[in-house]
Amino acid sequence: MKTAVQSHLAELNHAQSPESVQPASLPPQNRTQTEALCESEAKYRTLFESLDQGLCICELLFNENGEPRDYRFLEVNAAFERLTGLEQVIGKTARQAVPNHDTHWFEIFGRVVRTREPVRVEQQTSAINRWFDVNAFCIGAPQSHQFAALFTNITEAKRIEAERKQAEAILQQTSAELERQVRKLDAIAASVPDFIYTFDLSGQFTYISQSLLDLWQKTAAEALGKNFFELDYPEDLAARLQNQIQQVIETRQPLKDETPYTSAVGTRAYEYIFVPMFDATGTVEAVAGVTRDITDRKQAEAILQQTSAELERQVRKFDATLSTITDSVFSFDREGRFLYANQVLLDVWGVTAAEAIGKTMADLNYPPTVEGQVLDDLQQVLETGESVRNETPYTNSAGVEGYFEYILSPVFAADRTVESVVGLSRDISDRKQAEAALQESEELKRRILESSQDCIKVLTLEGRLLYINTGGLNLLEVDDPAPVLNAQWLDFWQDDDRLSAEAALAA
Repeated sequence: MKTAVQSHLAELNHAQSPESVQPASLPPQNRTQTEALCESEAKYRTLFESLDQGLCICELLFNENGEPRDYRFLEVNAAFERLTGLEQVIGKTARQAVPNHDTHWFEIFGRVVRTREPVRVEQQTSAINRWFDVNAFCIGAPQSHQFAALFTNITEAKRIEAERKQAEAILQQTSAELERQVRKLDAIAASVPDFIYTFDLSGQFTYISQSLLDLWQKTAAEALGKNFFELDYPEDLAARLQNQIQQVIETRQPLKDETPYTSAVGTRAYEYIFVPMFDATGTVEAVAGVTRDITDRKQAEAILQQTSAELERQVRKFDATLSTITDSVFSFDREGRFLYANQVLLDVWGVTAAEAIGKTMADLNYPPTVEGQVLDDLQQVLETGESVRNETPYTNSAGVEGYFEYILSPVFAADRTVESVVGLSRDISDRKQAEAALQESEELKRRILESSQDCIKVLTLEGRLLYINTGGLNLLEVDDPAPVLNAQWLDFWQDDDRLSAEAALAA
């Protein structure tokens, strides 16, 4: 179907043919026809120049082989220059106007001229980097080889189309990657016992892991797009969960809570956390959640709490028992920190249990010599697994000096390694004082015996010599007591002296 421009060009072409040209002295009716043609040409010119589309009338040029090799611009409208950027091209060939002109245009316009069939194409002119929608058609007689090209610059449309295709490709690639990530998330979610899910801003599920669907005994199609109310949660629990989702959205902060829930597997305890998901602008776009079955943990905590209460009761009983004795009872960890001290020892230190437990001997102001001795003994117990007994002087918090005897014993773990050390300490100051007094008394007696000129001796029941003073050694006329000790006393005497000695022993 011809356009108005094509029809008008055809009329002008006929009007300009040789048989239609008449001398100036035409009859009146012919002059009227000529004037009409001139008026029509003026209208055509106005239309020609006012078109938004580019329009050019060209003559196709052939080489010696009859192949189209170029074309000459015969006429162009104002839009031609605006759309192509080419100026003053009338009379020039296409190769002159654009030296590296694309040859495919010669082939297209050659086909139009030869077949006299119009052609519409979208083609790029690479020399000026523009795309055109071109409608080409013949004008004039066949031997004129003339054609007209009505075209529109579609470079921007092509750019938009290319960007659209690129965006579609990116979208397709992104969608494929998103699907891959979703499958990966599904696989991960299926491998863990936790329930994983997401909500939109209205609190409707947008993703649900298979483990949660199995708990509900629903398919994804039955659950996605619904909220807790629509999934038959108890009214109060559903209201609480929906409110918490909105709280996460409004505060932009995670929320953690626990709740019992009854399903096909019975009533169990669950811990859950809701976390906001942000878009690139930092706006909350969704909420993610993870729920974990903590029934076993809750039961274990209850047992642990019960056991801890019983243990605390036993500790109080043990502590009360140990506080009734006068000895100090304590225990160390492997690093020498106190794990326990009974009230007797706490009173010696002048501190409370809270101030002492976890402290070292240095922290409790033990003298370095005492600390060093006890730590050496502690290390020996850890290495040998055997008890160690020792004594040490010590001054308590009141400044009272004393002497203590202690024993350190290992506490074995299940694998028979020493995991801690218990100790018992006893104040032996009175005993030490008694021993010192006894030693002093013995020394006094010894000095008295040694100062006597008489023979003073100590014999066994069998008559063997256990002790003899200096007076006795003088009597025996010996200086060193070693040779005579443990000898028979009667062996030192002869004849009458022996008889006297025997009589003395008998008495």
